[in-house]
Amino acid sequence: MVPKAPADVAAVPVPAAFAPAHGVVIPTPQAQALVAYLLSLRQAPIAGAAAAGSGAGTPASAPPQGAAMANTSSPSSAAGASLFSANCASCHQASGEGLPGAFPPLKANAAVNDSDPTLHIHTVLFGAHGLTVGGVAYASAMPPFGTQLNDQQVADLIDYERSAWGNHGRPVSTHEVAAVRALGH
Repeated sequence: MVPKAPADVAAVPVPAAFAPAHGVVIPTPQAQALVAYLLSLRQAPIAGAAAAGSGAGTPASAPPQGAAMANTSSPSSAAGASLFSANCASCHQASGEGLPGAFPPLKANAAVNDSDPTLHIHTVLFGAHGLTVGGVAYASAMPPFGTQLNDQQVADLIDYERSAWGNHGRPVSTHEVAAVRALGH
């Protein structure tokens, strides 16, 4: 636990019941190395596996998982991709497709592509539970990241989600994030 996370390290989202009273939890260098190693083990989907009826593969038309990070042409989009990888990919997947019935997709998600980013910002800051996305109900809870991420980090993360995987949501500003944060839950 530290008073404030260094600029190049994302704080670990900790459920409120276990969160420290003051400061944030950051991963140790060993934990960061372990995550980097595990991410390196990702395999590209087997082409045609879904078409063959196995039901376990990714559709052949889906981009390779590494393509999720391809939209990183600026420092803020690189920061957003890194924040997504560290905080969101375990549930929403590197492909942005989520896990059917467990975690909703961000790819082609109406809230992510909406011209008004308020719902998207609110969800990242304050979490969500019991959402219906694309007609599918998701009972799993998304933790709030507003206590771990500052306004710039939230804007970078959201901008990444709004521009990755073919999404077309407009970028958000730190002022918009701050305004939603100020309104509270």
